[in-house]
Amino acid sequence: MNIRGKMLSVIAFALFATALANVVVLKILVFPTFIELEQEAAARNIQRVIEAINSEIEDVDKTLWDYSSWDDSYEYAKGNNKYYTDENFSVETLQNMRLDIVEIYNKINENILSVIFNRTANNIQHVDWMLGDFAETQRLLSLPNDSSKITGVILTPHGPALVASRPIVKTNGEGPSVGTFLFGRFLNDSLITILKDKIKVDFALTLLATLTEAENTAYQRLLKTRQSHFVEEADKDQLIAYVLIRDIDGKPVLLASAKIKRDISQIGQRVLVASVGGFALTAIGVMAVLAVLLQWALVGPLVRLTQQVVEIGTDGSLNRRVALSRRDEIGILSREFDRMLASLAEARNRLLDHSYQSGIAHMASGVLHNLRNQLMPAMTRVERLQERITGHASHQLDAALSEFASEQITPDRKAKIATYLALSAQDMRERQEGITADLRAISHDLVRVESVLGDLDRFSRISSKIDAISLAACVQETIATVPSFPDVAVAIRIAPELDSQTPVISESFILRHVLQNLFVNAIEAITATGKTSGTIDVTAQTRSVDGEAFIDLAIHDDGIGIAPEHLSEIFKRGFSTKRRAAGGWPALVRQ
Repeated sequence: MNIRGKMLSVIAFALFATALANVVVLKILVFPTFIELEQEAAARNIQRVIEAINSEIEDVDKTLWDYSSWDDSYEYAKGNNKYYTDENFSVETLQNMRLDIVEIYNKINENILSVIFNRTANNIQHVDWMLGDFAETQRLLSLPNDSSKITGVILTPHGPALVASRPIVKTNGEGPSVGTFLFGRFLNDSLITILKDKIKVDFALTLLATLTEAENTAYQRLLKTRQSHFVEEADKDQLIAYVLIRDIDGKPVLLASAKIKRDISQIGQRVLVASVGGFALTAIGVMAVLAVLLQWALVGPLVRLTQQVVEIGTDGSLNRRVALSRRDEIGILSREFDRMLASLAEARNRLLDHSYQSGIAHMASGVLHNLRNQLMPAMTRVERLQERITGHASHQLDAALSEFASEQITPDRKAKIATYLALSAQDMRERQEGITADLRAISHDLVRVESVLGDLDRFSRISSKIDAISLAACVQETIATVPSFPDVAVAIRIAPELDSQTPVISESFILRHVLQNLFVNAIEAITATGKTSGTIDVTAQTRSVDGEAFIDLAIHDDGIGIAPEHLSEIFKRGFSTKRRAAGGWPALVRQ
């Protein structure tokens, strides 16, 4: 991945991490707040239901207070006002006061009036029950004093009713009480509809005997936990809150449930989606702007710098320059790179000059080494020639000739001198023949020197050429150029398998001179033993290295061998055990 892609990836990762953190914060910290608000709204709604029911109970109690603290009611309870019922509890009056139950008891708790209003039929009906007959409602008739009251919910055969009970006293509130006045309002569907319209809450009241499975679960939980209310999820769009409605004795009689739309959580969900979407759009915009700015300010210059550096590295031209005209770190880097190129160019020129001088010295060393190998036999013959020339005492021969020419010499002496002169002449002829042979050998040595110099001259003028070379032919050509040593006869034996070897890839000139150097070293090793004869064996063996075929060419001699301490150094450049020698060819063999 290039630097542009990496930088965009880093930016994208950073923005993604920020977006993820934003989502986590919104989901964990913010969104639960909407859920809590929704739960609180549901709790408030169910509380409004209870308050609405309590408000209805209060309304019943206020109406009851007007009638229970009235002289007409006081007299009726005492049995003196026989027109009281017709004047005060007509159908129209009950309808206007929204009363469904009216009961009056005298001082000894005997019922003297019981009215049940049927709103559906819009008439007063007679039933076979009265509130005062219920065991659980006896408290309604047992008021402790003249100012006390009892209000609440009672479960009747016609359904739940909102009731109130007060003592019957005079209009000025004075007693003693002459009985008990009870008002009731059925908590039926019509009243529930009125309450729904009033408080704008969708709720329902369910008798405990008719609870559904879900409602029964909520009812059991409210009983077990003694919570004032319980809120749960009805479905993905609604919450439902539950609360228990208890009677005047504190016993549960109804389960109130209120549904609320999940508008708040849906708003929170939309806020979450909008926040994430807005951040995503912002992130895309930021990435686009950053990509343009980074391309202009950083990535583009870096790419151009990289391309120029790669091109310089490809063509190897140290004379080219990057030269970015910038004042920032990239510009500084380009100028320092140009300065480094200039330093490298200067160092390369110095290195080339040094390499040239080193190459000249190495070539001269190799030439001198080859010339030494060729001149060594000639030098040996010259030394022997000098010994032969200087070995004969010419003054003795001159003295013998003078004495032989003298007239005073005796015949016997003259015969001896004649024999001496004959032997001297024979010795001179033998010396002359030896000198001639040595001169002929020296001439051959000089011809080989000339051949070596010619090969070196051609090698220096013509670029080296790698060819497929017959190893056997190259060895034969090399043996023909090996100088002959006067004091030792060496037989070079070539193994038959050399002829069957496949051609090798090499430079003919170098291979011949390497072999010649090895042959000369072998002959010198044989000479160093003091022997007058020796053998050199040339063998070859094919082997594979890393899947490529190689030929191991071995040259064995019966000379003095190589000292063990020199085995690790024989392939080092310039190593030799000879005086004034430069062992360059073994190093070339290693290469």
